[in-house]
Amino acid sequence: MENTIQQVVDRWNQRIDQLDAVTDNLANASSLGYKSFRIQFNELTAASPATGQVDKLTATAVSTDFSRGAIQATGNPLDVAIEGEGFFAVQTATGIAYTRRGNFSINSKGDLVNDSGQDVLSASGSKINITGGTVEIGGEGDIFVDGRNVDNLKVVKFTDKTKLERLPGSMFRDPGTAGLTEEKRPEIHAEHVETSNVNVVTEMVQMINVQRM
Repeated sequence: MENTIQQVVDRWNQRIDQLDAVTDNLANASSLGYKSFRIQFNELTAASPATGQVDKLTATAVSTDFSRGAIQATGNPLDVAIEGEGFFAVQTATGIAYTRRGNFSINSKGDLVNDSGQDVLSASGSKINITGGTVEIGGEGDIFVDGRNVDNLKVVKFTDKTKLERLPGSMFRDPGTAGLTEEKRPEIHAEHVETSNVNVVTEMVQMINVQRM
């Protein structure tokens, strides 16, 4: 009886986690560069070495949809979107994070930052300082000030994106197993941003299904 009650509680908690994922996706339907995700539970069986009894175990997996969101024109020279599978690199307080969110700006020190004030990294791994007049970003991430090439955006890709760990703010962390490589010739859309890839109708259907379960 106790095992049956525990199984019900476990199932209930799993559905709550799945519902949390759906509501998170819906809340970020308008967040730039956001990637939707699902919480999946897979049942495994394992025999106890001591008793030989077969126990059911539940493995939790986060499945992220890395498909590209729509590319939207903004007219802002510091906004950029990536065509293909690349990510921008951003310096955070806990290390380097990677994102498709490209609505950048220049802070009071002249550094290129994201909308959270974190430094956007150059191809060399340093922060990007911009001083001068007219700023333009080229089709391969080259940064021009008054027509002079002053730096390049760092764009990377991963051989196994499923290994990336989700962070707040449409960002991801590489635990060292995602197969990071530098994108030598990225394709950049200047004065554009990538929108969220959340399909609101799909998420609403998923919410109803989870609630029914």
